[in-house]
Amino acid sequence: MDTLIKTILDKVAKLPAKRNLMYDVEGFTEEEVATIQEKLATHEDLHVELTGTKRHPVLEIHPQA
Repeated sequence: MDTLIKTILDKVAKLPAKRNLMYDVEGFTEEEVATIQEKLATHEDLHVELTGTKRHPVLEIHPQA
């Protein structure tokens, strides 16, 4: 799980200004998605939302200026 968080953070760091990272979390359990969301939320410079549908959840992650 920590490797996944590191990968997501690396991708967010490479984003151009005012861009979002849409990370597909389909196939993860609700608990795993909640854990990922909580770990990313500890970074104060990120805004994390769970979007999409129940069948196809997506984490929307974008840096806050």
